[in-house]
Amino acid sequence: MFLYIRQAWLVLLLSLCFGVALAGVNTALSERIAENARLARERAAVEVFTPKGADPAAKKAFIAEATAEEMAVELDGVAKTVYRVTGPKDKLLGWAVPAKGQGYADTIKLVFGVEPDASKLTGVKVIYNQETPGLGNKIVDMQFRDRFVGKPTAAALVAAKKTSGFKPNEIQAITGATISSQAICDIISNQLEQGELTKKLAAQAK
Repeated sequence: MFLYIRQAWLVLLLSLCFGVALAGVNTALSERIAENARLARERAAVEVFTPKGADPAAKKAFIAEATAEEMAVELDGVAKTVYRVTGPKDKLLGWAVPAKGQGYADTIKLVFGVEPDASKLTGVKVIYNQETPGLGNKIVDMQFRDRFVGKPTAAALVAAKKTSGFKPNEIQAITGATISSQAICDIISNQLEQGELTKKLAAQAK
């Protein structure tokens, strides 16, 4: 009995030590983690405007020329971070919006782009997910993300389990990962509905 008690205390002590150590590392690196997250959002803000079907060289050149400027839009009394994305000669390409929501396994974080008048999507970039490998995590693949390009923002997006006959607001779901597919649709739609974001972005373009 004494041996079991001693082993239990040892486990508890080790757990406490590791917990304190991890908390210390997280605190020490918090600024770097936050900076890396900010840079990931900025890069994604530009990538969601990359022309569909662009080859790697063209994509790299586009990203080098485009600029994402952080700004705030008030939504329901809360300042929401968005990015004003411009190309050569400061031409307005549109708006990039960070958003997050619940996926199948964990929170999904992404950035999506809309045209200057906020009427259509220009692209989606998933920057964090813990979805099922080989299934749900295919939400990061270009093949899936391209399905959002040109979709209207006026209606809620729906992940459909079919291969043809799609309505304007329907996205072809990933086979075997309908929940993850619908999660991306919901995250985008919910953010667009919040505080009439599309109207406020369109007004900024005038």
